[in-house]
Amino acid sequence: MPAVHGDLASMVMPADQELLPDIYPRQVTLRDRVTVATLVPFMSPDDVPPSLLSYLSDQLNSEIEKGDTYAMIDPIPYDEFRHYWFSHFGAIMLLGDIKNTQDVKLMDRTGGANWSKLCLGSFTVRPNYPGRSSHICNSMFLVTDASRNRGVGRLMGEGYLEWAPKLVSTNCTDESFRERSGSNGSEEYQEVVDSPPIPDNTLMRSYTAGIWDPRGRRQGREEPAQKCSNPL
Repeated sequence: MPAVHGDLASMVMPADQELLPDIYPRQVTLRDRVTVATLVPFMSPDDVPPSLLSYLSDQLNSEIEKGDTYAMIDPIPYDEFRHYWFSHFGAIMLLGDIKNTQDVKLMDRTGGANWSKLCLGSFTVRPNYPGRSSHICNSMFLVTDASRNRGVGRLMGEGYLEWAPKLVSTNCTDESFRERSGSNGSEEYQEVVDSPPIPDNTLMRSYTAGIWDPRGRRQGREEPAQKCSNPL
């Protein structure tokens, strides 16, 4: 079972490093071409104001209760949510030009922030599998109630596509896919990015990428291993 749908109480590949130098707040403009917002990256739930965590927890549980988006049945308690969403990497989109996580904390300290107006959405990047395949990721996106139809989801998706490969987190097809005839239906796969180097003690190899036919047969040239691929 993918780790993203596993035991919520277990910590999945928790991040103990600071943000990488090339991952920093990303300023964006919403669909109206006027409103400025910032996608702020977080490596730990401790960096997120508790009131903002609580708001995001309520928003996610609201979506879970609707039953239209996520596979979960029961709401996620706050204490479990904070680690579930931010144990590895999470990002929050907030209104305004925000320089760093300290600015977010300051927003909360100065009289309390109205997150229902300031928070537009969030996404998490988590390993899809544990251990040797923990560089293969899964992401969950959440657009808040007051932010529908403003282009928030698309902008968060663009941020995810930029940041995930830098976190050693990319969707890959492993080499055993070659032997799983038809396991992915009629989809074809295309090389999209080189994955970062994997530690020497990692035995799992991502298989060479390229175009695959529906029966799992690789089409085209041979390439070195460690190419990542996404379904078209």
